[in-house]
Amino acid sequence: MDSWLLWSLTGGAVHATDATNAGRTLLFDIRTQRWDGDLLALFDIPRALLPEVIDNAADFGTTRPDLLGGAIRITGMAGDQHAAVVGQGCFAPGMIKSTCGTGAFVLLTMGETFVESRNRLLTTLACRLDGRPVGARSRRVLRSSWRSPCWPPLDCCVAPIPARRPAGGAIRAINAVR
Repeated sequence: MDSWLLWSLTGGAVHATDATNAGRTLLFDIRTQRWDGDLLALFDIPRALLPEVIDNAADFGTTRPDLLGGAIRITGMAGDQHAAVVGQGCFAPGMIKSTCGTGAFVLLTMGETFVESRNRLLTTLACRLDGRPVGARSRRVLRSSWRSPCWPPLDCCVAPIPARRPAGGAIRAINAVR
């Protein structure tokens, strides 16, 4: 959807996607940051059909001038909870991002190291900035959050919790909606 939207906005000038959306296709290897040749061969998908994969914050081209009253530069792209991670600056290893919408998801940022979970968490890509991928672990905690209260409240990002918290120390939460 994202690459089609970008293609349409740029009048067909740019066929690209960001690393987080590419990673969700399961055809993109988040460790090597490349389309997986073995999977493309298995599913008989020509590499030439797939969009170029670039950083979340990058030059994605400009809109057609007739769409919005002038050409507007497109300088970022991210998918769903990944966009929330970037928007709230949850980049440091150990930061946790809760996103509540049609579902409720929790992402634990791992930094540039991708470690497989032994507890049924999905290893995913939180974002890629300046060519550096940031890994995360993800878990859906509610199937449909519009029917249930969400905790932490609304969308928030929680700073890493140290092994020992100083006396009187607090966990920092940043709400997306104030």
